[in-house]
Amino acid sequence: MGQIDKIVSKVVETGSPVISEIWQGVEERTDMVELLHQRFDIDMYRTSAEAAEDFKPKLPWANEHFHERVSGQPLNPPPSHTMWSGSTEEYYEDGNKFSHSYPERLWSKGLHSGIRYDIADLDTLVAVLSKDLGTRQAYLPMFFPEDLSASLAGDRVPCSLGWQFIVRDGVMDCFYPIRSCDVFRHLRNDIYLANMLVMWVIERLEMPHIVPGKLIFHATSLHCFEQDITLYKKGLIK
Repeated sequence: MGQIDKIVSKVVETGSPVISEIWQGVEERTDMVELLHQRFDIDMYRTSAEAAEDFKPKLPWANEHFHERVSGQPLNPPPSHTMWSGSTEEYYEDGNKFSHSYPERLWSKGLHSGIRYDIADLDTLVAVLSKDLGTRQAYLPMFFPEDLSASLAGDRVPCSLGWQFIVRDGVMDCFYPIRSCDVFRHLRNDIYLANMLVMWVIERLEMPHIVPGKLIFHATSLHCFEQDITLYKKGLIK
């Protein structure tokens, strides 16, 4: 049993029942089991093929979506949303856009202004690391202050909080805090996409001696739906 399989099993077998009255910004009762404050370290890979073999993300969607994330364009909606199972258009806000998208957040420079400094993007993150490879400041937020207002308005907000990249002795680790993660629908994709992002940052740095290290994943709420547990125990999902 792989590390992610063990994490999923732990949530299913030891998670505490919890009822959510709002899901994805909609008032809808959902019965779940949940483990709070789950932290684990995962060895990252140097190639996408190795990462896909171990983490088993939803392919080809994960690869298409990753390329949108690093495209340099604030895509909203990202074209890959049509590859996701089920309807996603129901989450459109005004103007046929989602309340947020990952490409839009990662390339938000030019979309709005900071208080005293320019808004950063992925290129800025690479520049910070290039300036000082030993920096402790290479953190790229996904969750913005406006998301609290979105939550109050009943709209969807990002699950990922951000990513911190830190290099020591030629190894790049990534700290990935996430506020909420469904172990069946998103966990494998989130881990795979984080590994891919580390590989991308290393490539952009043009420092071939640097290799991916540990992904330090911290989920405030690691959970699954009660209805999915039956499918899991029948071997229909994993």
